[in-house]
Amino acid sequence: MSLPKDPAAVRSAYLRRAARIGVAAAVAAALAATAPQTYAGEVPLGARNVDLTAREQPIAQFLQNFYNQIGVPVVISSQVTGTINGVFRGPATKIDADISKAFDLVTYYDGGAAYVYTAAQLSSRSFPISGSASRRVDRAARQLGLLDNRNTLRATGDMLVATGAPRFLQQVDELARGGVQAEAASPTLQYRVFYLRYGWADDVNLTVGSRQVTIPGVASIIRSLVSSDPNERAGAAARSESPIPAAVQGLRGQGLATLGTPNPGGAFYGGQDGQGTLGTPLANEQTGVYSPQNPVRVQADTRLNAVIVRDVAERMSAYEELVRALDVEPQLLEVEAAIIDIDTTKARDLGVNWRFDDGNGGIQFGRGPDAPAGLEDANLVRGNTSPKSAAGLVASTIIGNGDYFAARLNALETEGVARVVSRPQIVTLSNVEAVFENSRDFYVRLAGERDVDLFNVTAGTTLRVTPHVTRDGTQTRIRMLVSIEDGSLTNASVDDIPVVRRAALNTQALIQEGQSLLLGGMTVQSDTTGSQKIPVLGNIPVLGNLFKVQSRSSGRIERMFLITPRLASIAAPRSTTPAGLRYDAPASGFESAPLPAAPTLPSNRKPAKVAPGAPAQMLPPAPPPAPEPYGTMKPIPNPS
Repeated sequence: MSLPKDPAAVRSAYLRRAARIGVAAAVAAALAATAPQTYAGEVPLGARNVDLTAREQPIAQFLQNFYNQIGVPVVISSQVTGTINGVFRGPATKIDADISKAFDLVTYYDGGAAYVYTAAQLSSRSFPISGSASRRVDRAARQLGLLDNRNTLRATGDMLVATGAPRFLQQVDELARGGVQAEAASPTLQYRVFYLRYGWADDVNLTVGSRQVTIPGVASIIRSLVSSDPNERAGAAARSESPIPAAVQGLRGQGLATLGTPNPGGAFYGGQDGQGTLGTPLANEQTGVYSPQNPVRVQADTRLNAVIVRDVAERMSAYEELVRALDVEPQLLEVEAAIIDIDTTKARDLGVNWRFDDGNGGIQFGRGPDAPAGLEDANLVRGNTSPKSAAGLVASTIIGNGDYFAARLNALETEGVARVVSRPQIVTLSNVEAVFENSRDFYVRLAGERDVDLFNVTAGTTLRVTPHVTRDGTQTRIRMLVSIEDGSLTNASVDDIPVVRRAALNTQALIQEGQSLLLGGMTVQSDTTGSQKIPVLGNIPVLGNLFKVQSRSSGRIERMFLITPRLASIAAPRSTTPAGLRYDAPASGFESAPLPAAPTLPSNRKPAKVAPGAPAQMLPPAPPPAPEPYGTMKPIPNPS
């Protein structure tokens, strides 16, 4: 007679048969009904045999005696209830499997003790840990042999779900806590390369006059955000300017090979301190050495114009969003600057009374006999009038019609009152400084006891404009940061060194699209003394003064700057030239020369006769060539 498959029925049938036919027969029937099961953390029963007798004994007490005989500590749940009768002799493995099957028990061994629960105590628990930590916990559980068909692990996203006995769940919790702590101590790092399309990955260094300008790249900006060094956070992402030393690095008679290297005395040739030369330890960002305190590394690859980031995988999405926000297409602008010199003295002598007013502002040069009082050398803006300046013209206004201003300026040029010194045009990007420099350099030699130093002196005009485009609905405005430095050499000298005159102007302005900014107020006073004489007679002592004319003149030049920003587009117009190479030969100079006349035949020579024949057939016109498609410009995909 076989036992029923249901565990409760197996247990009741097992107890009834034990009382009726004897303990030995009942145990044999139970062992035949079920086979021993293997669980996670299997109890080390081995080949031990047990000999137990139970008379209406609680199952908890029976299990306590059972595990005491095999020498394994046991922890029995309070929910394990029931009584048992019979004599149990034989292998401990089979008896344990029979008891578990009959009473629907689950035995879990954690490596130190056996835990006995009812099947109803099996449950599930979720652990919010990362994917890498979940894999680490699952790998540890498999190595410890904790998993089977009842005690399982399942990872879903950033969650680990464990199902099994209470002690199994407790062990998984301990493994998960240890995995999180281990991940925090030594996280799993990943490398990611972000390719840039519009921005620069590395810092951009510019030399403007006597200053070295450093514009931070995307890598420096990100590095300053994630760095733990307060000094690096404060200065890495900021634009910096540093003056270039005026003294030229000397050789001390040692040749070019000694530049930047120390001399035997320990000092550096050319006054350098040795920083930045070979042998200087590299920064941590350049070495790439792993640091547990700050494992984040951000590097710029100038060859690919890409930013390389080393960090944990969970933060890579944040880096991707940040790079996408920084690498945006900038607005292209064309900045035109007209440098104008106005001879105010000549304007007064000629009686020129010229005033410009386009409705947004006005300005007047010179003073004619009909000029009203209070308008001389003044800047006229609606609602504001600048007072007259004794030093020269003070002009700062916004002009809405630059073409009309240029036409009036041409009229002044014909009178010799105004002169356009230069009209540079620079294409730049929004928030990127455009620099125009027209200067002269010379070197002053300073002789010392043992060596000679050279100092650089620069004089000229430097114009720096940083435009920024803002859009408010349909209205486009341009904010400009303007810095002007105007210098020139004078006739005066100190120790045979010419004196340099410099004037500087720094301002900000906000104008609308299509308007221009007019800046002025820089005055140059010139005094000229000359003489004219009659040859020979003018050289006679005393009497020669009668044949000489002494002249002395003074003038004042007003320098003005008219800055006009214009929005531009990077979309090139379609060309009508077919695709391919084209070569234009340079002009030889003979293109406009008349062709020689055709030679004439002698009068006694008759033209040759042509035999009559069939009329010539006209060839059909050639079909028009198929239009060649214009090339399309496609963005080059980033390598992946």
